Amino acid sequence: MTKVLDTDVHDHFDKLGKEMPNVNAVLDSSGRATSVRGNSWYDYISKHIVFDCLQLKSSEKILDYGTGVGRLANYFAPFVRQIDGVDVSHSLLEVARKNRHSKAHFFHSEQFWPQAIPNSYDKAFTFWVLAHISDELLVETLQQIKQLLRPGGELIFFEQTTPHSNNPSSVHIQRSSANYIALCERAGFAYVRHENVIKIPSRTLSVWKNNTWIPKLALPLFLKFEKMTIHRKPEFVEYYTTCFYFKKPS
Repeated sequence: MTKVLDTDVHDHFDKLGKEMPNVNAVLDSSGRATSVRGNSWYDYISKHIVFDCLQLKSSEKILDYGTGVGRLANYFAPFVRQIDGVDVSHSLLEVARKNRHSKAHFFHSEQFWPQAIPNSYDKAFTFWVLAHISDELLVETLQQIKQLLRPGGELIFFEQTTPHSNNPSSVHIQRSSANYIALCERAGFAYVRHENVIKIPSRTLSVWKNNTWIPKLALPLFLKFEKMTIHRKPEFVEYYTTCFYFKKPS
């Protein structure tokens, strides 16, 4: 299979996995105290939102593409038959394996693709991964994932979206929802729907970062408020994290 990540992206995340072997490597990696504090919010909020969107079943075999440190794969593993996490970074995968749940399996992409079995997964998901793949390679990536899904299988992914595509950094592309939909349809997926699930700026994130005395026990309330206010004041939103639902045609 063709490598689907550009070399500079690969090197970027391999370095992060060695410098900060935890969730900070795959969320906000700046290392600032406020960023580390914010990452505990992102970690909690995203785990629960993704879990709600995936609607996992105990009989399902799941693919976590771009698993990173395995923070989602290991969290979801008790709820499914099997979950396989794939990544291009050896250092991130080392972290994932240290905390491995018995139903979670982690593979480097060079090991995974040659032995991957077509039509063997019920669902595939990614979180903040496709933004690191250049346009010319993304359709190929999606086609590779589609081959592994059973007919009628679901692709559910979460990406930062803006009205117009832009490149905030050399390893990150912010695309519009329409752009993602078009790329997925080019890859042969059938569009189902999409919805915004996190917005930036977020009032709850700001409160959490600026009041370090607030304990993690309060995060369920922050999640509830985040869901309640996702559609408020869209004119002030810089970008959303959007959940996209696609199916492999039967």
